[in-house]
Amino acid sequence: MSRFRLHRSSLVVALASLLIALVIVVPGVVCSSGGAFYNSASGGGHVTWTEFAHGWPYRFLLRTNYDKLAATPEPLLGIPWLSSAAWAIWQAEDCEFSFSKLLADLLVVLIGICLVAFLWEWRRRRRARLSQIRLSELLLLTFLFAGALGWHSFQLKSHRAEQQHVRTLEGTAVTDEGLELAAARPEFHVYEECFAPTWLVRLVGEELLPPYMWHPSEIFYDPVNLESSDSFDQALPHIRPLKYVRNLSFADDPWQTTYPYSSVAELPQIRSLEIGASDPTWYRVDQVEARKIAELQQITSLVLQSPDMITPEAKKLLSERIPNCTIEYVFDE
Repeated sequence: MSRFRLHRSSLVVALASLLIALVIVVPGVVCSSGGAFYNSASGGGHVTWTEFAHGWPYRFLLRTNYDKLAATPEPLLGIPWLSSAAWAIWQAEDCEFSFSKLLADLLVVLIGICLVAFLWEWRRRRRARLSQIRLSELLLLTFLFAGALGWHSFQLKSHRAEQQHVRTLEGTAVTDEGLELAAARPEFHVYEECFAPTWLVRLVGEELLPPYMWHPSEIFYDPVNLESSDSFDQALPHIRPLKYVRNLSFADDPWQTTYPYSSVAELPQIRSLEIGASDPTWYRVDQVEARKIAELQQITSLVLQSPDMITPEAKKLLSERIPNCTIEYVFDE
């Protein structure tokens, strides 16, 4: 009876798959960082922290490093696994570890490697030479390449249209040389976020990704004056096409007595609404305002500056009208 043997090329493919899986799963990706000043009996100083998330597709470790000297340096070309700090799993002042998620990641990696090696071995056993390719395979590769080019072209076109809406909102003008001139006092500030697959970000980083993998995710509205308060309604045609926008924030302006909630109701993509008002003497979410907010059935989070910014009656009304919406506070007293 002949003994089952794998081709050397299958072993090489399995090893390459293992290395790729390692750089995706093991090193941590920076999910948050910051710094703060502190005081103690021996004196004060400045401390920075960096939070790393490890694991794919499940996060099995979340660790935080503190450094009193300097922040963690950025990895080369923004690629996470090129940073030594990303591999230092043992360096953690605070950590959250899940053994079950680690086992799940290992199982996914094992299944993936076995599947890739099996498919390559299945193909190799039907070829006399490693470099041999059939016409059907060539046609398939041509079809996939053409489809990838078409998808790439479509994404670039969509990205240009999306950026045109963003420039209109921010009042940015583009010169003939391609330079962007920002408005002196923009009413809208648009913030972008990377929406690429997590495994791709872990493998190549965010800096090397094409621009169409970045989309506007948050809009901050700050009207110039009272007369321009209707500018939000005028901007709706440019906000609606921004399908990835999930967060909307209103600025803290002392003359603002209400906010354009009826216009927000026309934006089904909005999930989080933040009201910047911080002085309950000139604005507070009462029952009248709560009824307007209750029309926003699409939101799942309402962010207020403090508990004083909403009355108990309004809070009860919102919990009844929008049961899936949670009320959060920036400064929870």
